[in-house]
Amino acid sequence: MKQRIFVAARKIQIEGIKVVKDLICYCFEYSVDDINQDYLKNGKSTIMEKIQQEKKFGNCRCATMNPKGK
Repeated sequence: MKQRIFVAARKIQIEGIKVVKDLICYCFEYSVDDINQDYLKNGKSTIMEKIQQEKKFGNCRCATMNPKGK
């Protein structure tokens, strides 16, 4: 039996079971796991630098993407 996997923004659905990632950044969908992997790969996390750079270009959507509006 082939298992169907649907990927949507911030949610993964496997046969009707929803799994939500532990998101740290809703705008760019960075999770706790992303930060850990980035740290292991680079010896430090570069994600905050990436987020700050995107904010400089006006790509932050916290007010609409983050449930807390931050």
